[in-house]
Amino acid sequence: MELTFLFLFSLATWRLSSLLVRERGPWDVFVRLRAKVGISHDELGKPVEIPDNVLAGILSCTWCASVWIALFWAVFYPGNVIEKIAVAFAISAVAIGFDRLMGN
Repeated sequence: MELTFLFLFSLATWRLSSLLVRERGPWDVFVRLRAKVGISHDELGKPVEIPDNVLAGILSCTWCASVWIALFWAVFYPGNVIEKIAVAFAISAVAIGFDRLMGN
């Protein structure tokens, strides 16, 4: 795996995870998406109540979202299934590290 590939896809994974979990988005698109899975928000768009279901869990946790997004990217990585899974976890791990570095 090229380091450029790992770096770019890790940053993209972190950014998408952050958008889905923390941000309002244009026209509150991400707030509305989270609301569709049952997450309640305050007037600032911050989650206040998260139901106990899989989609709400993914859309309320940057680390969780990063795993699923990284698995999506790994589908396009040339290699066998084991390599694809390893690539997904590597991308997610770097994205999680970046999330911690950013103080989230």
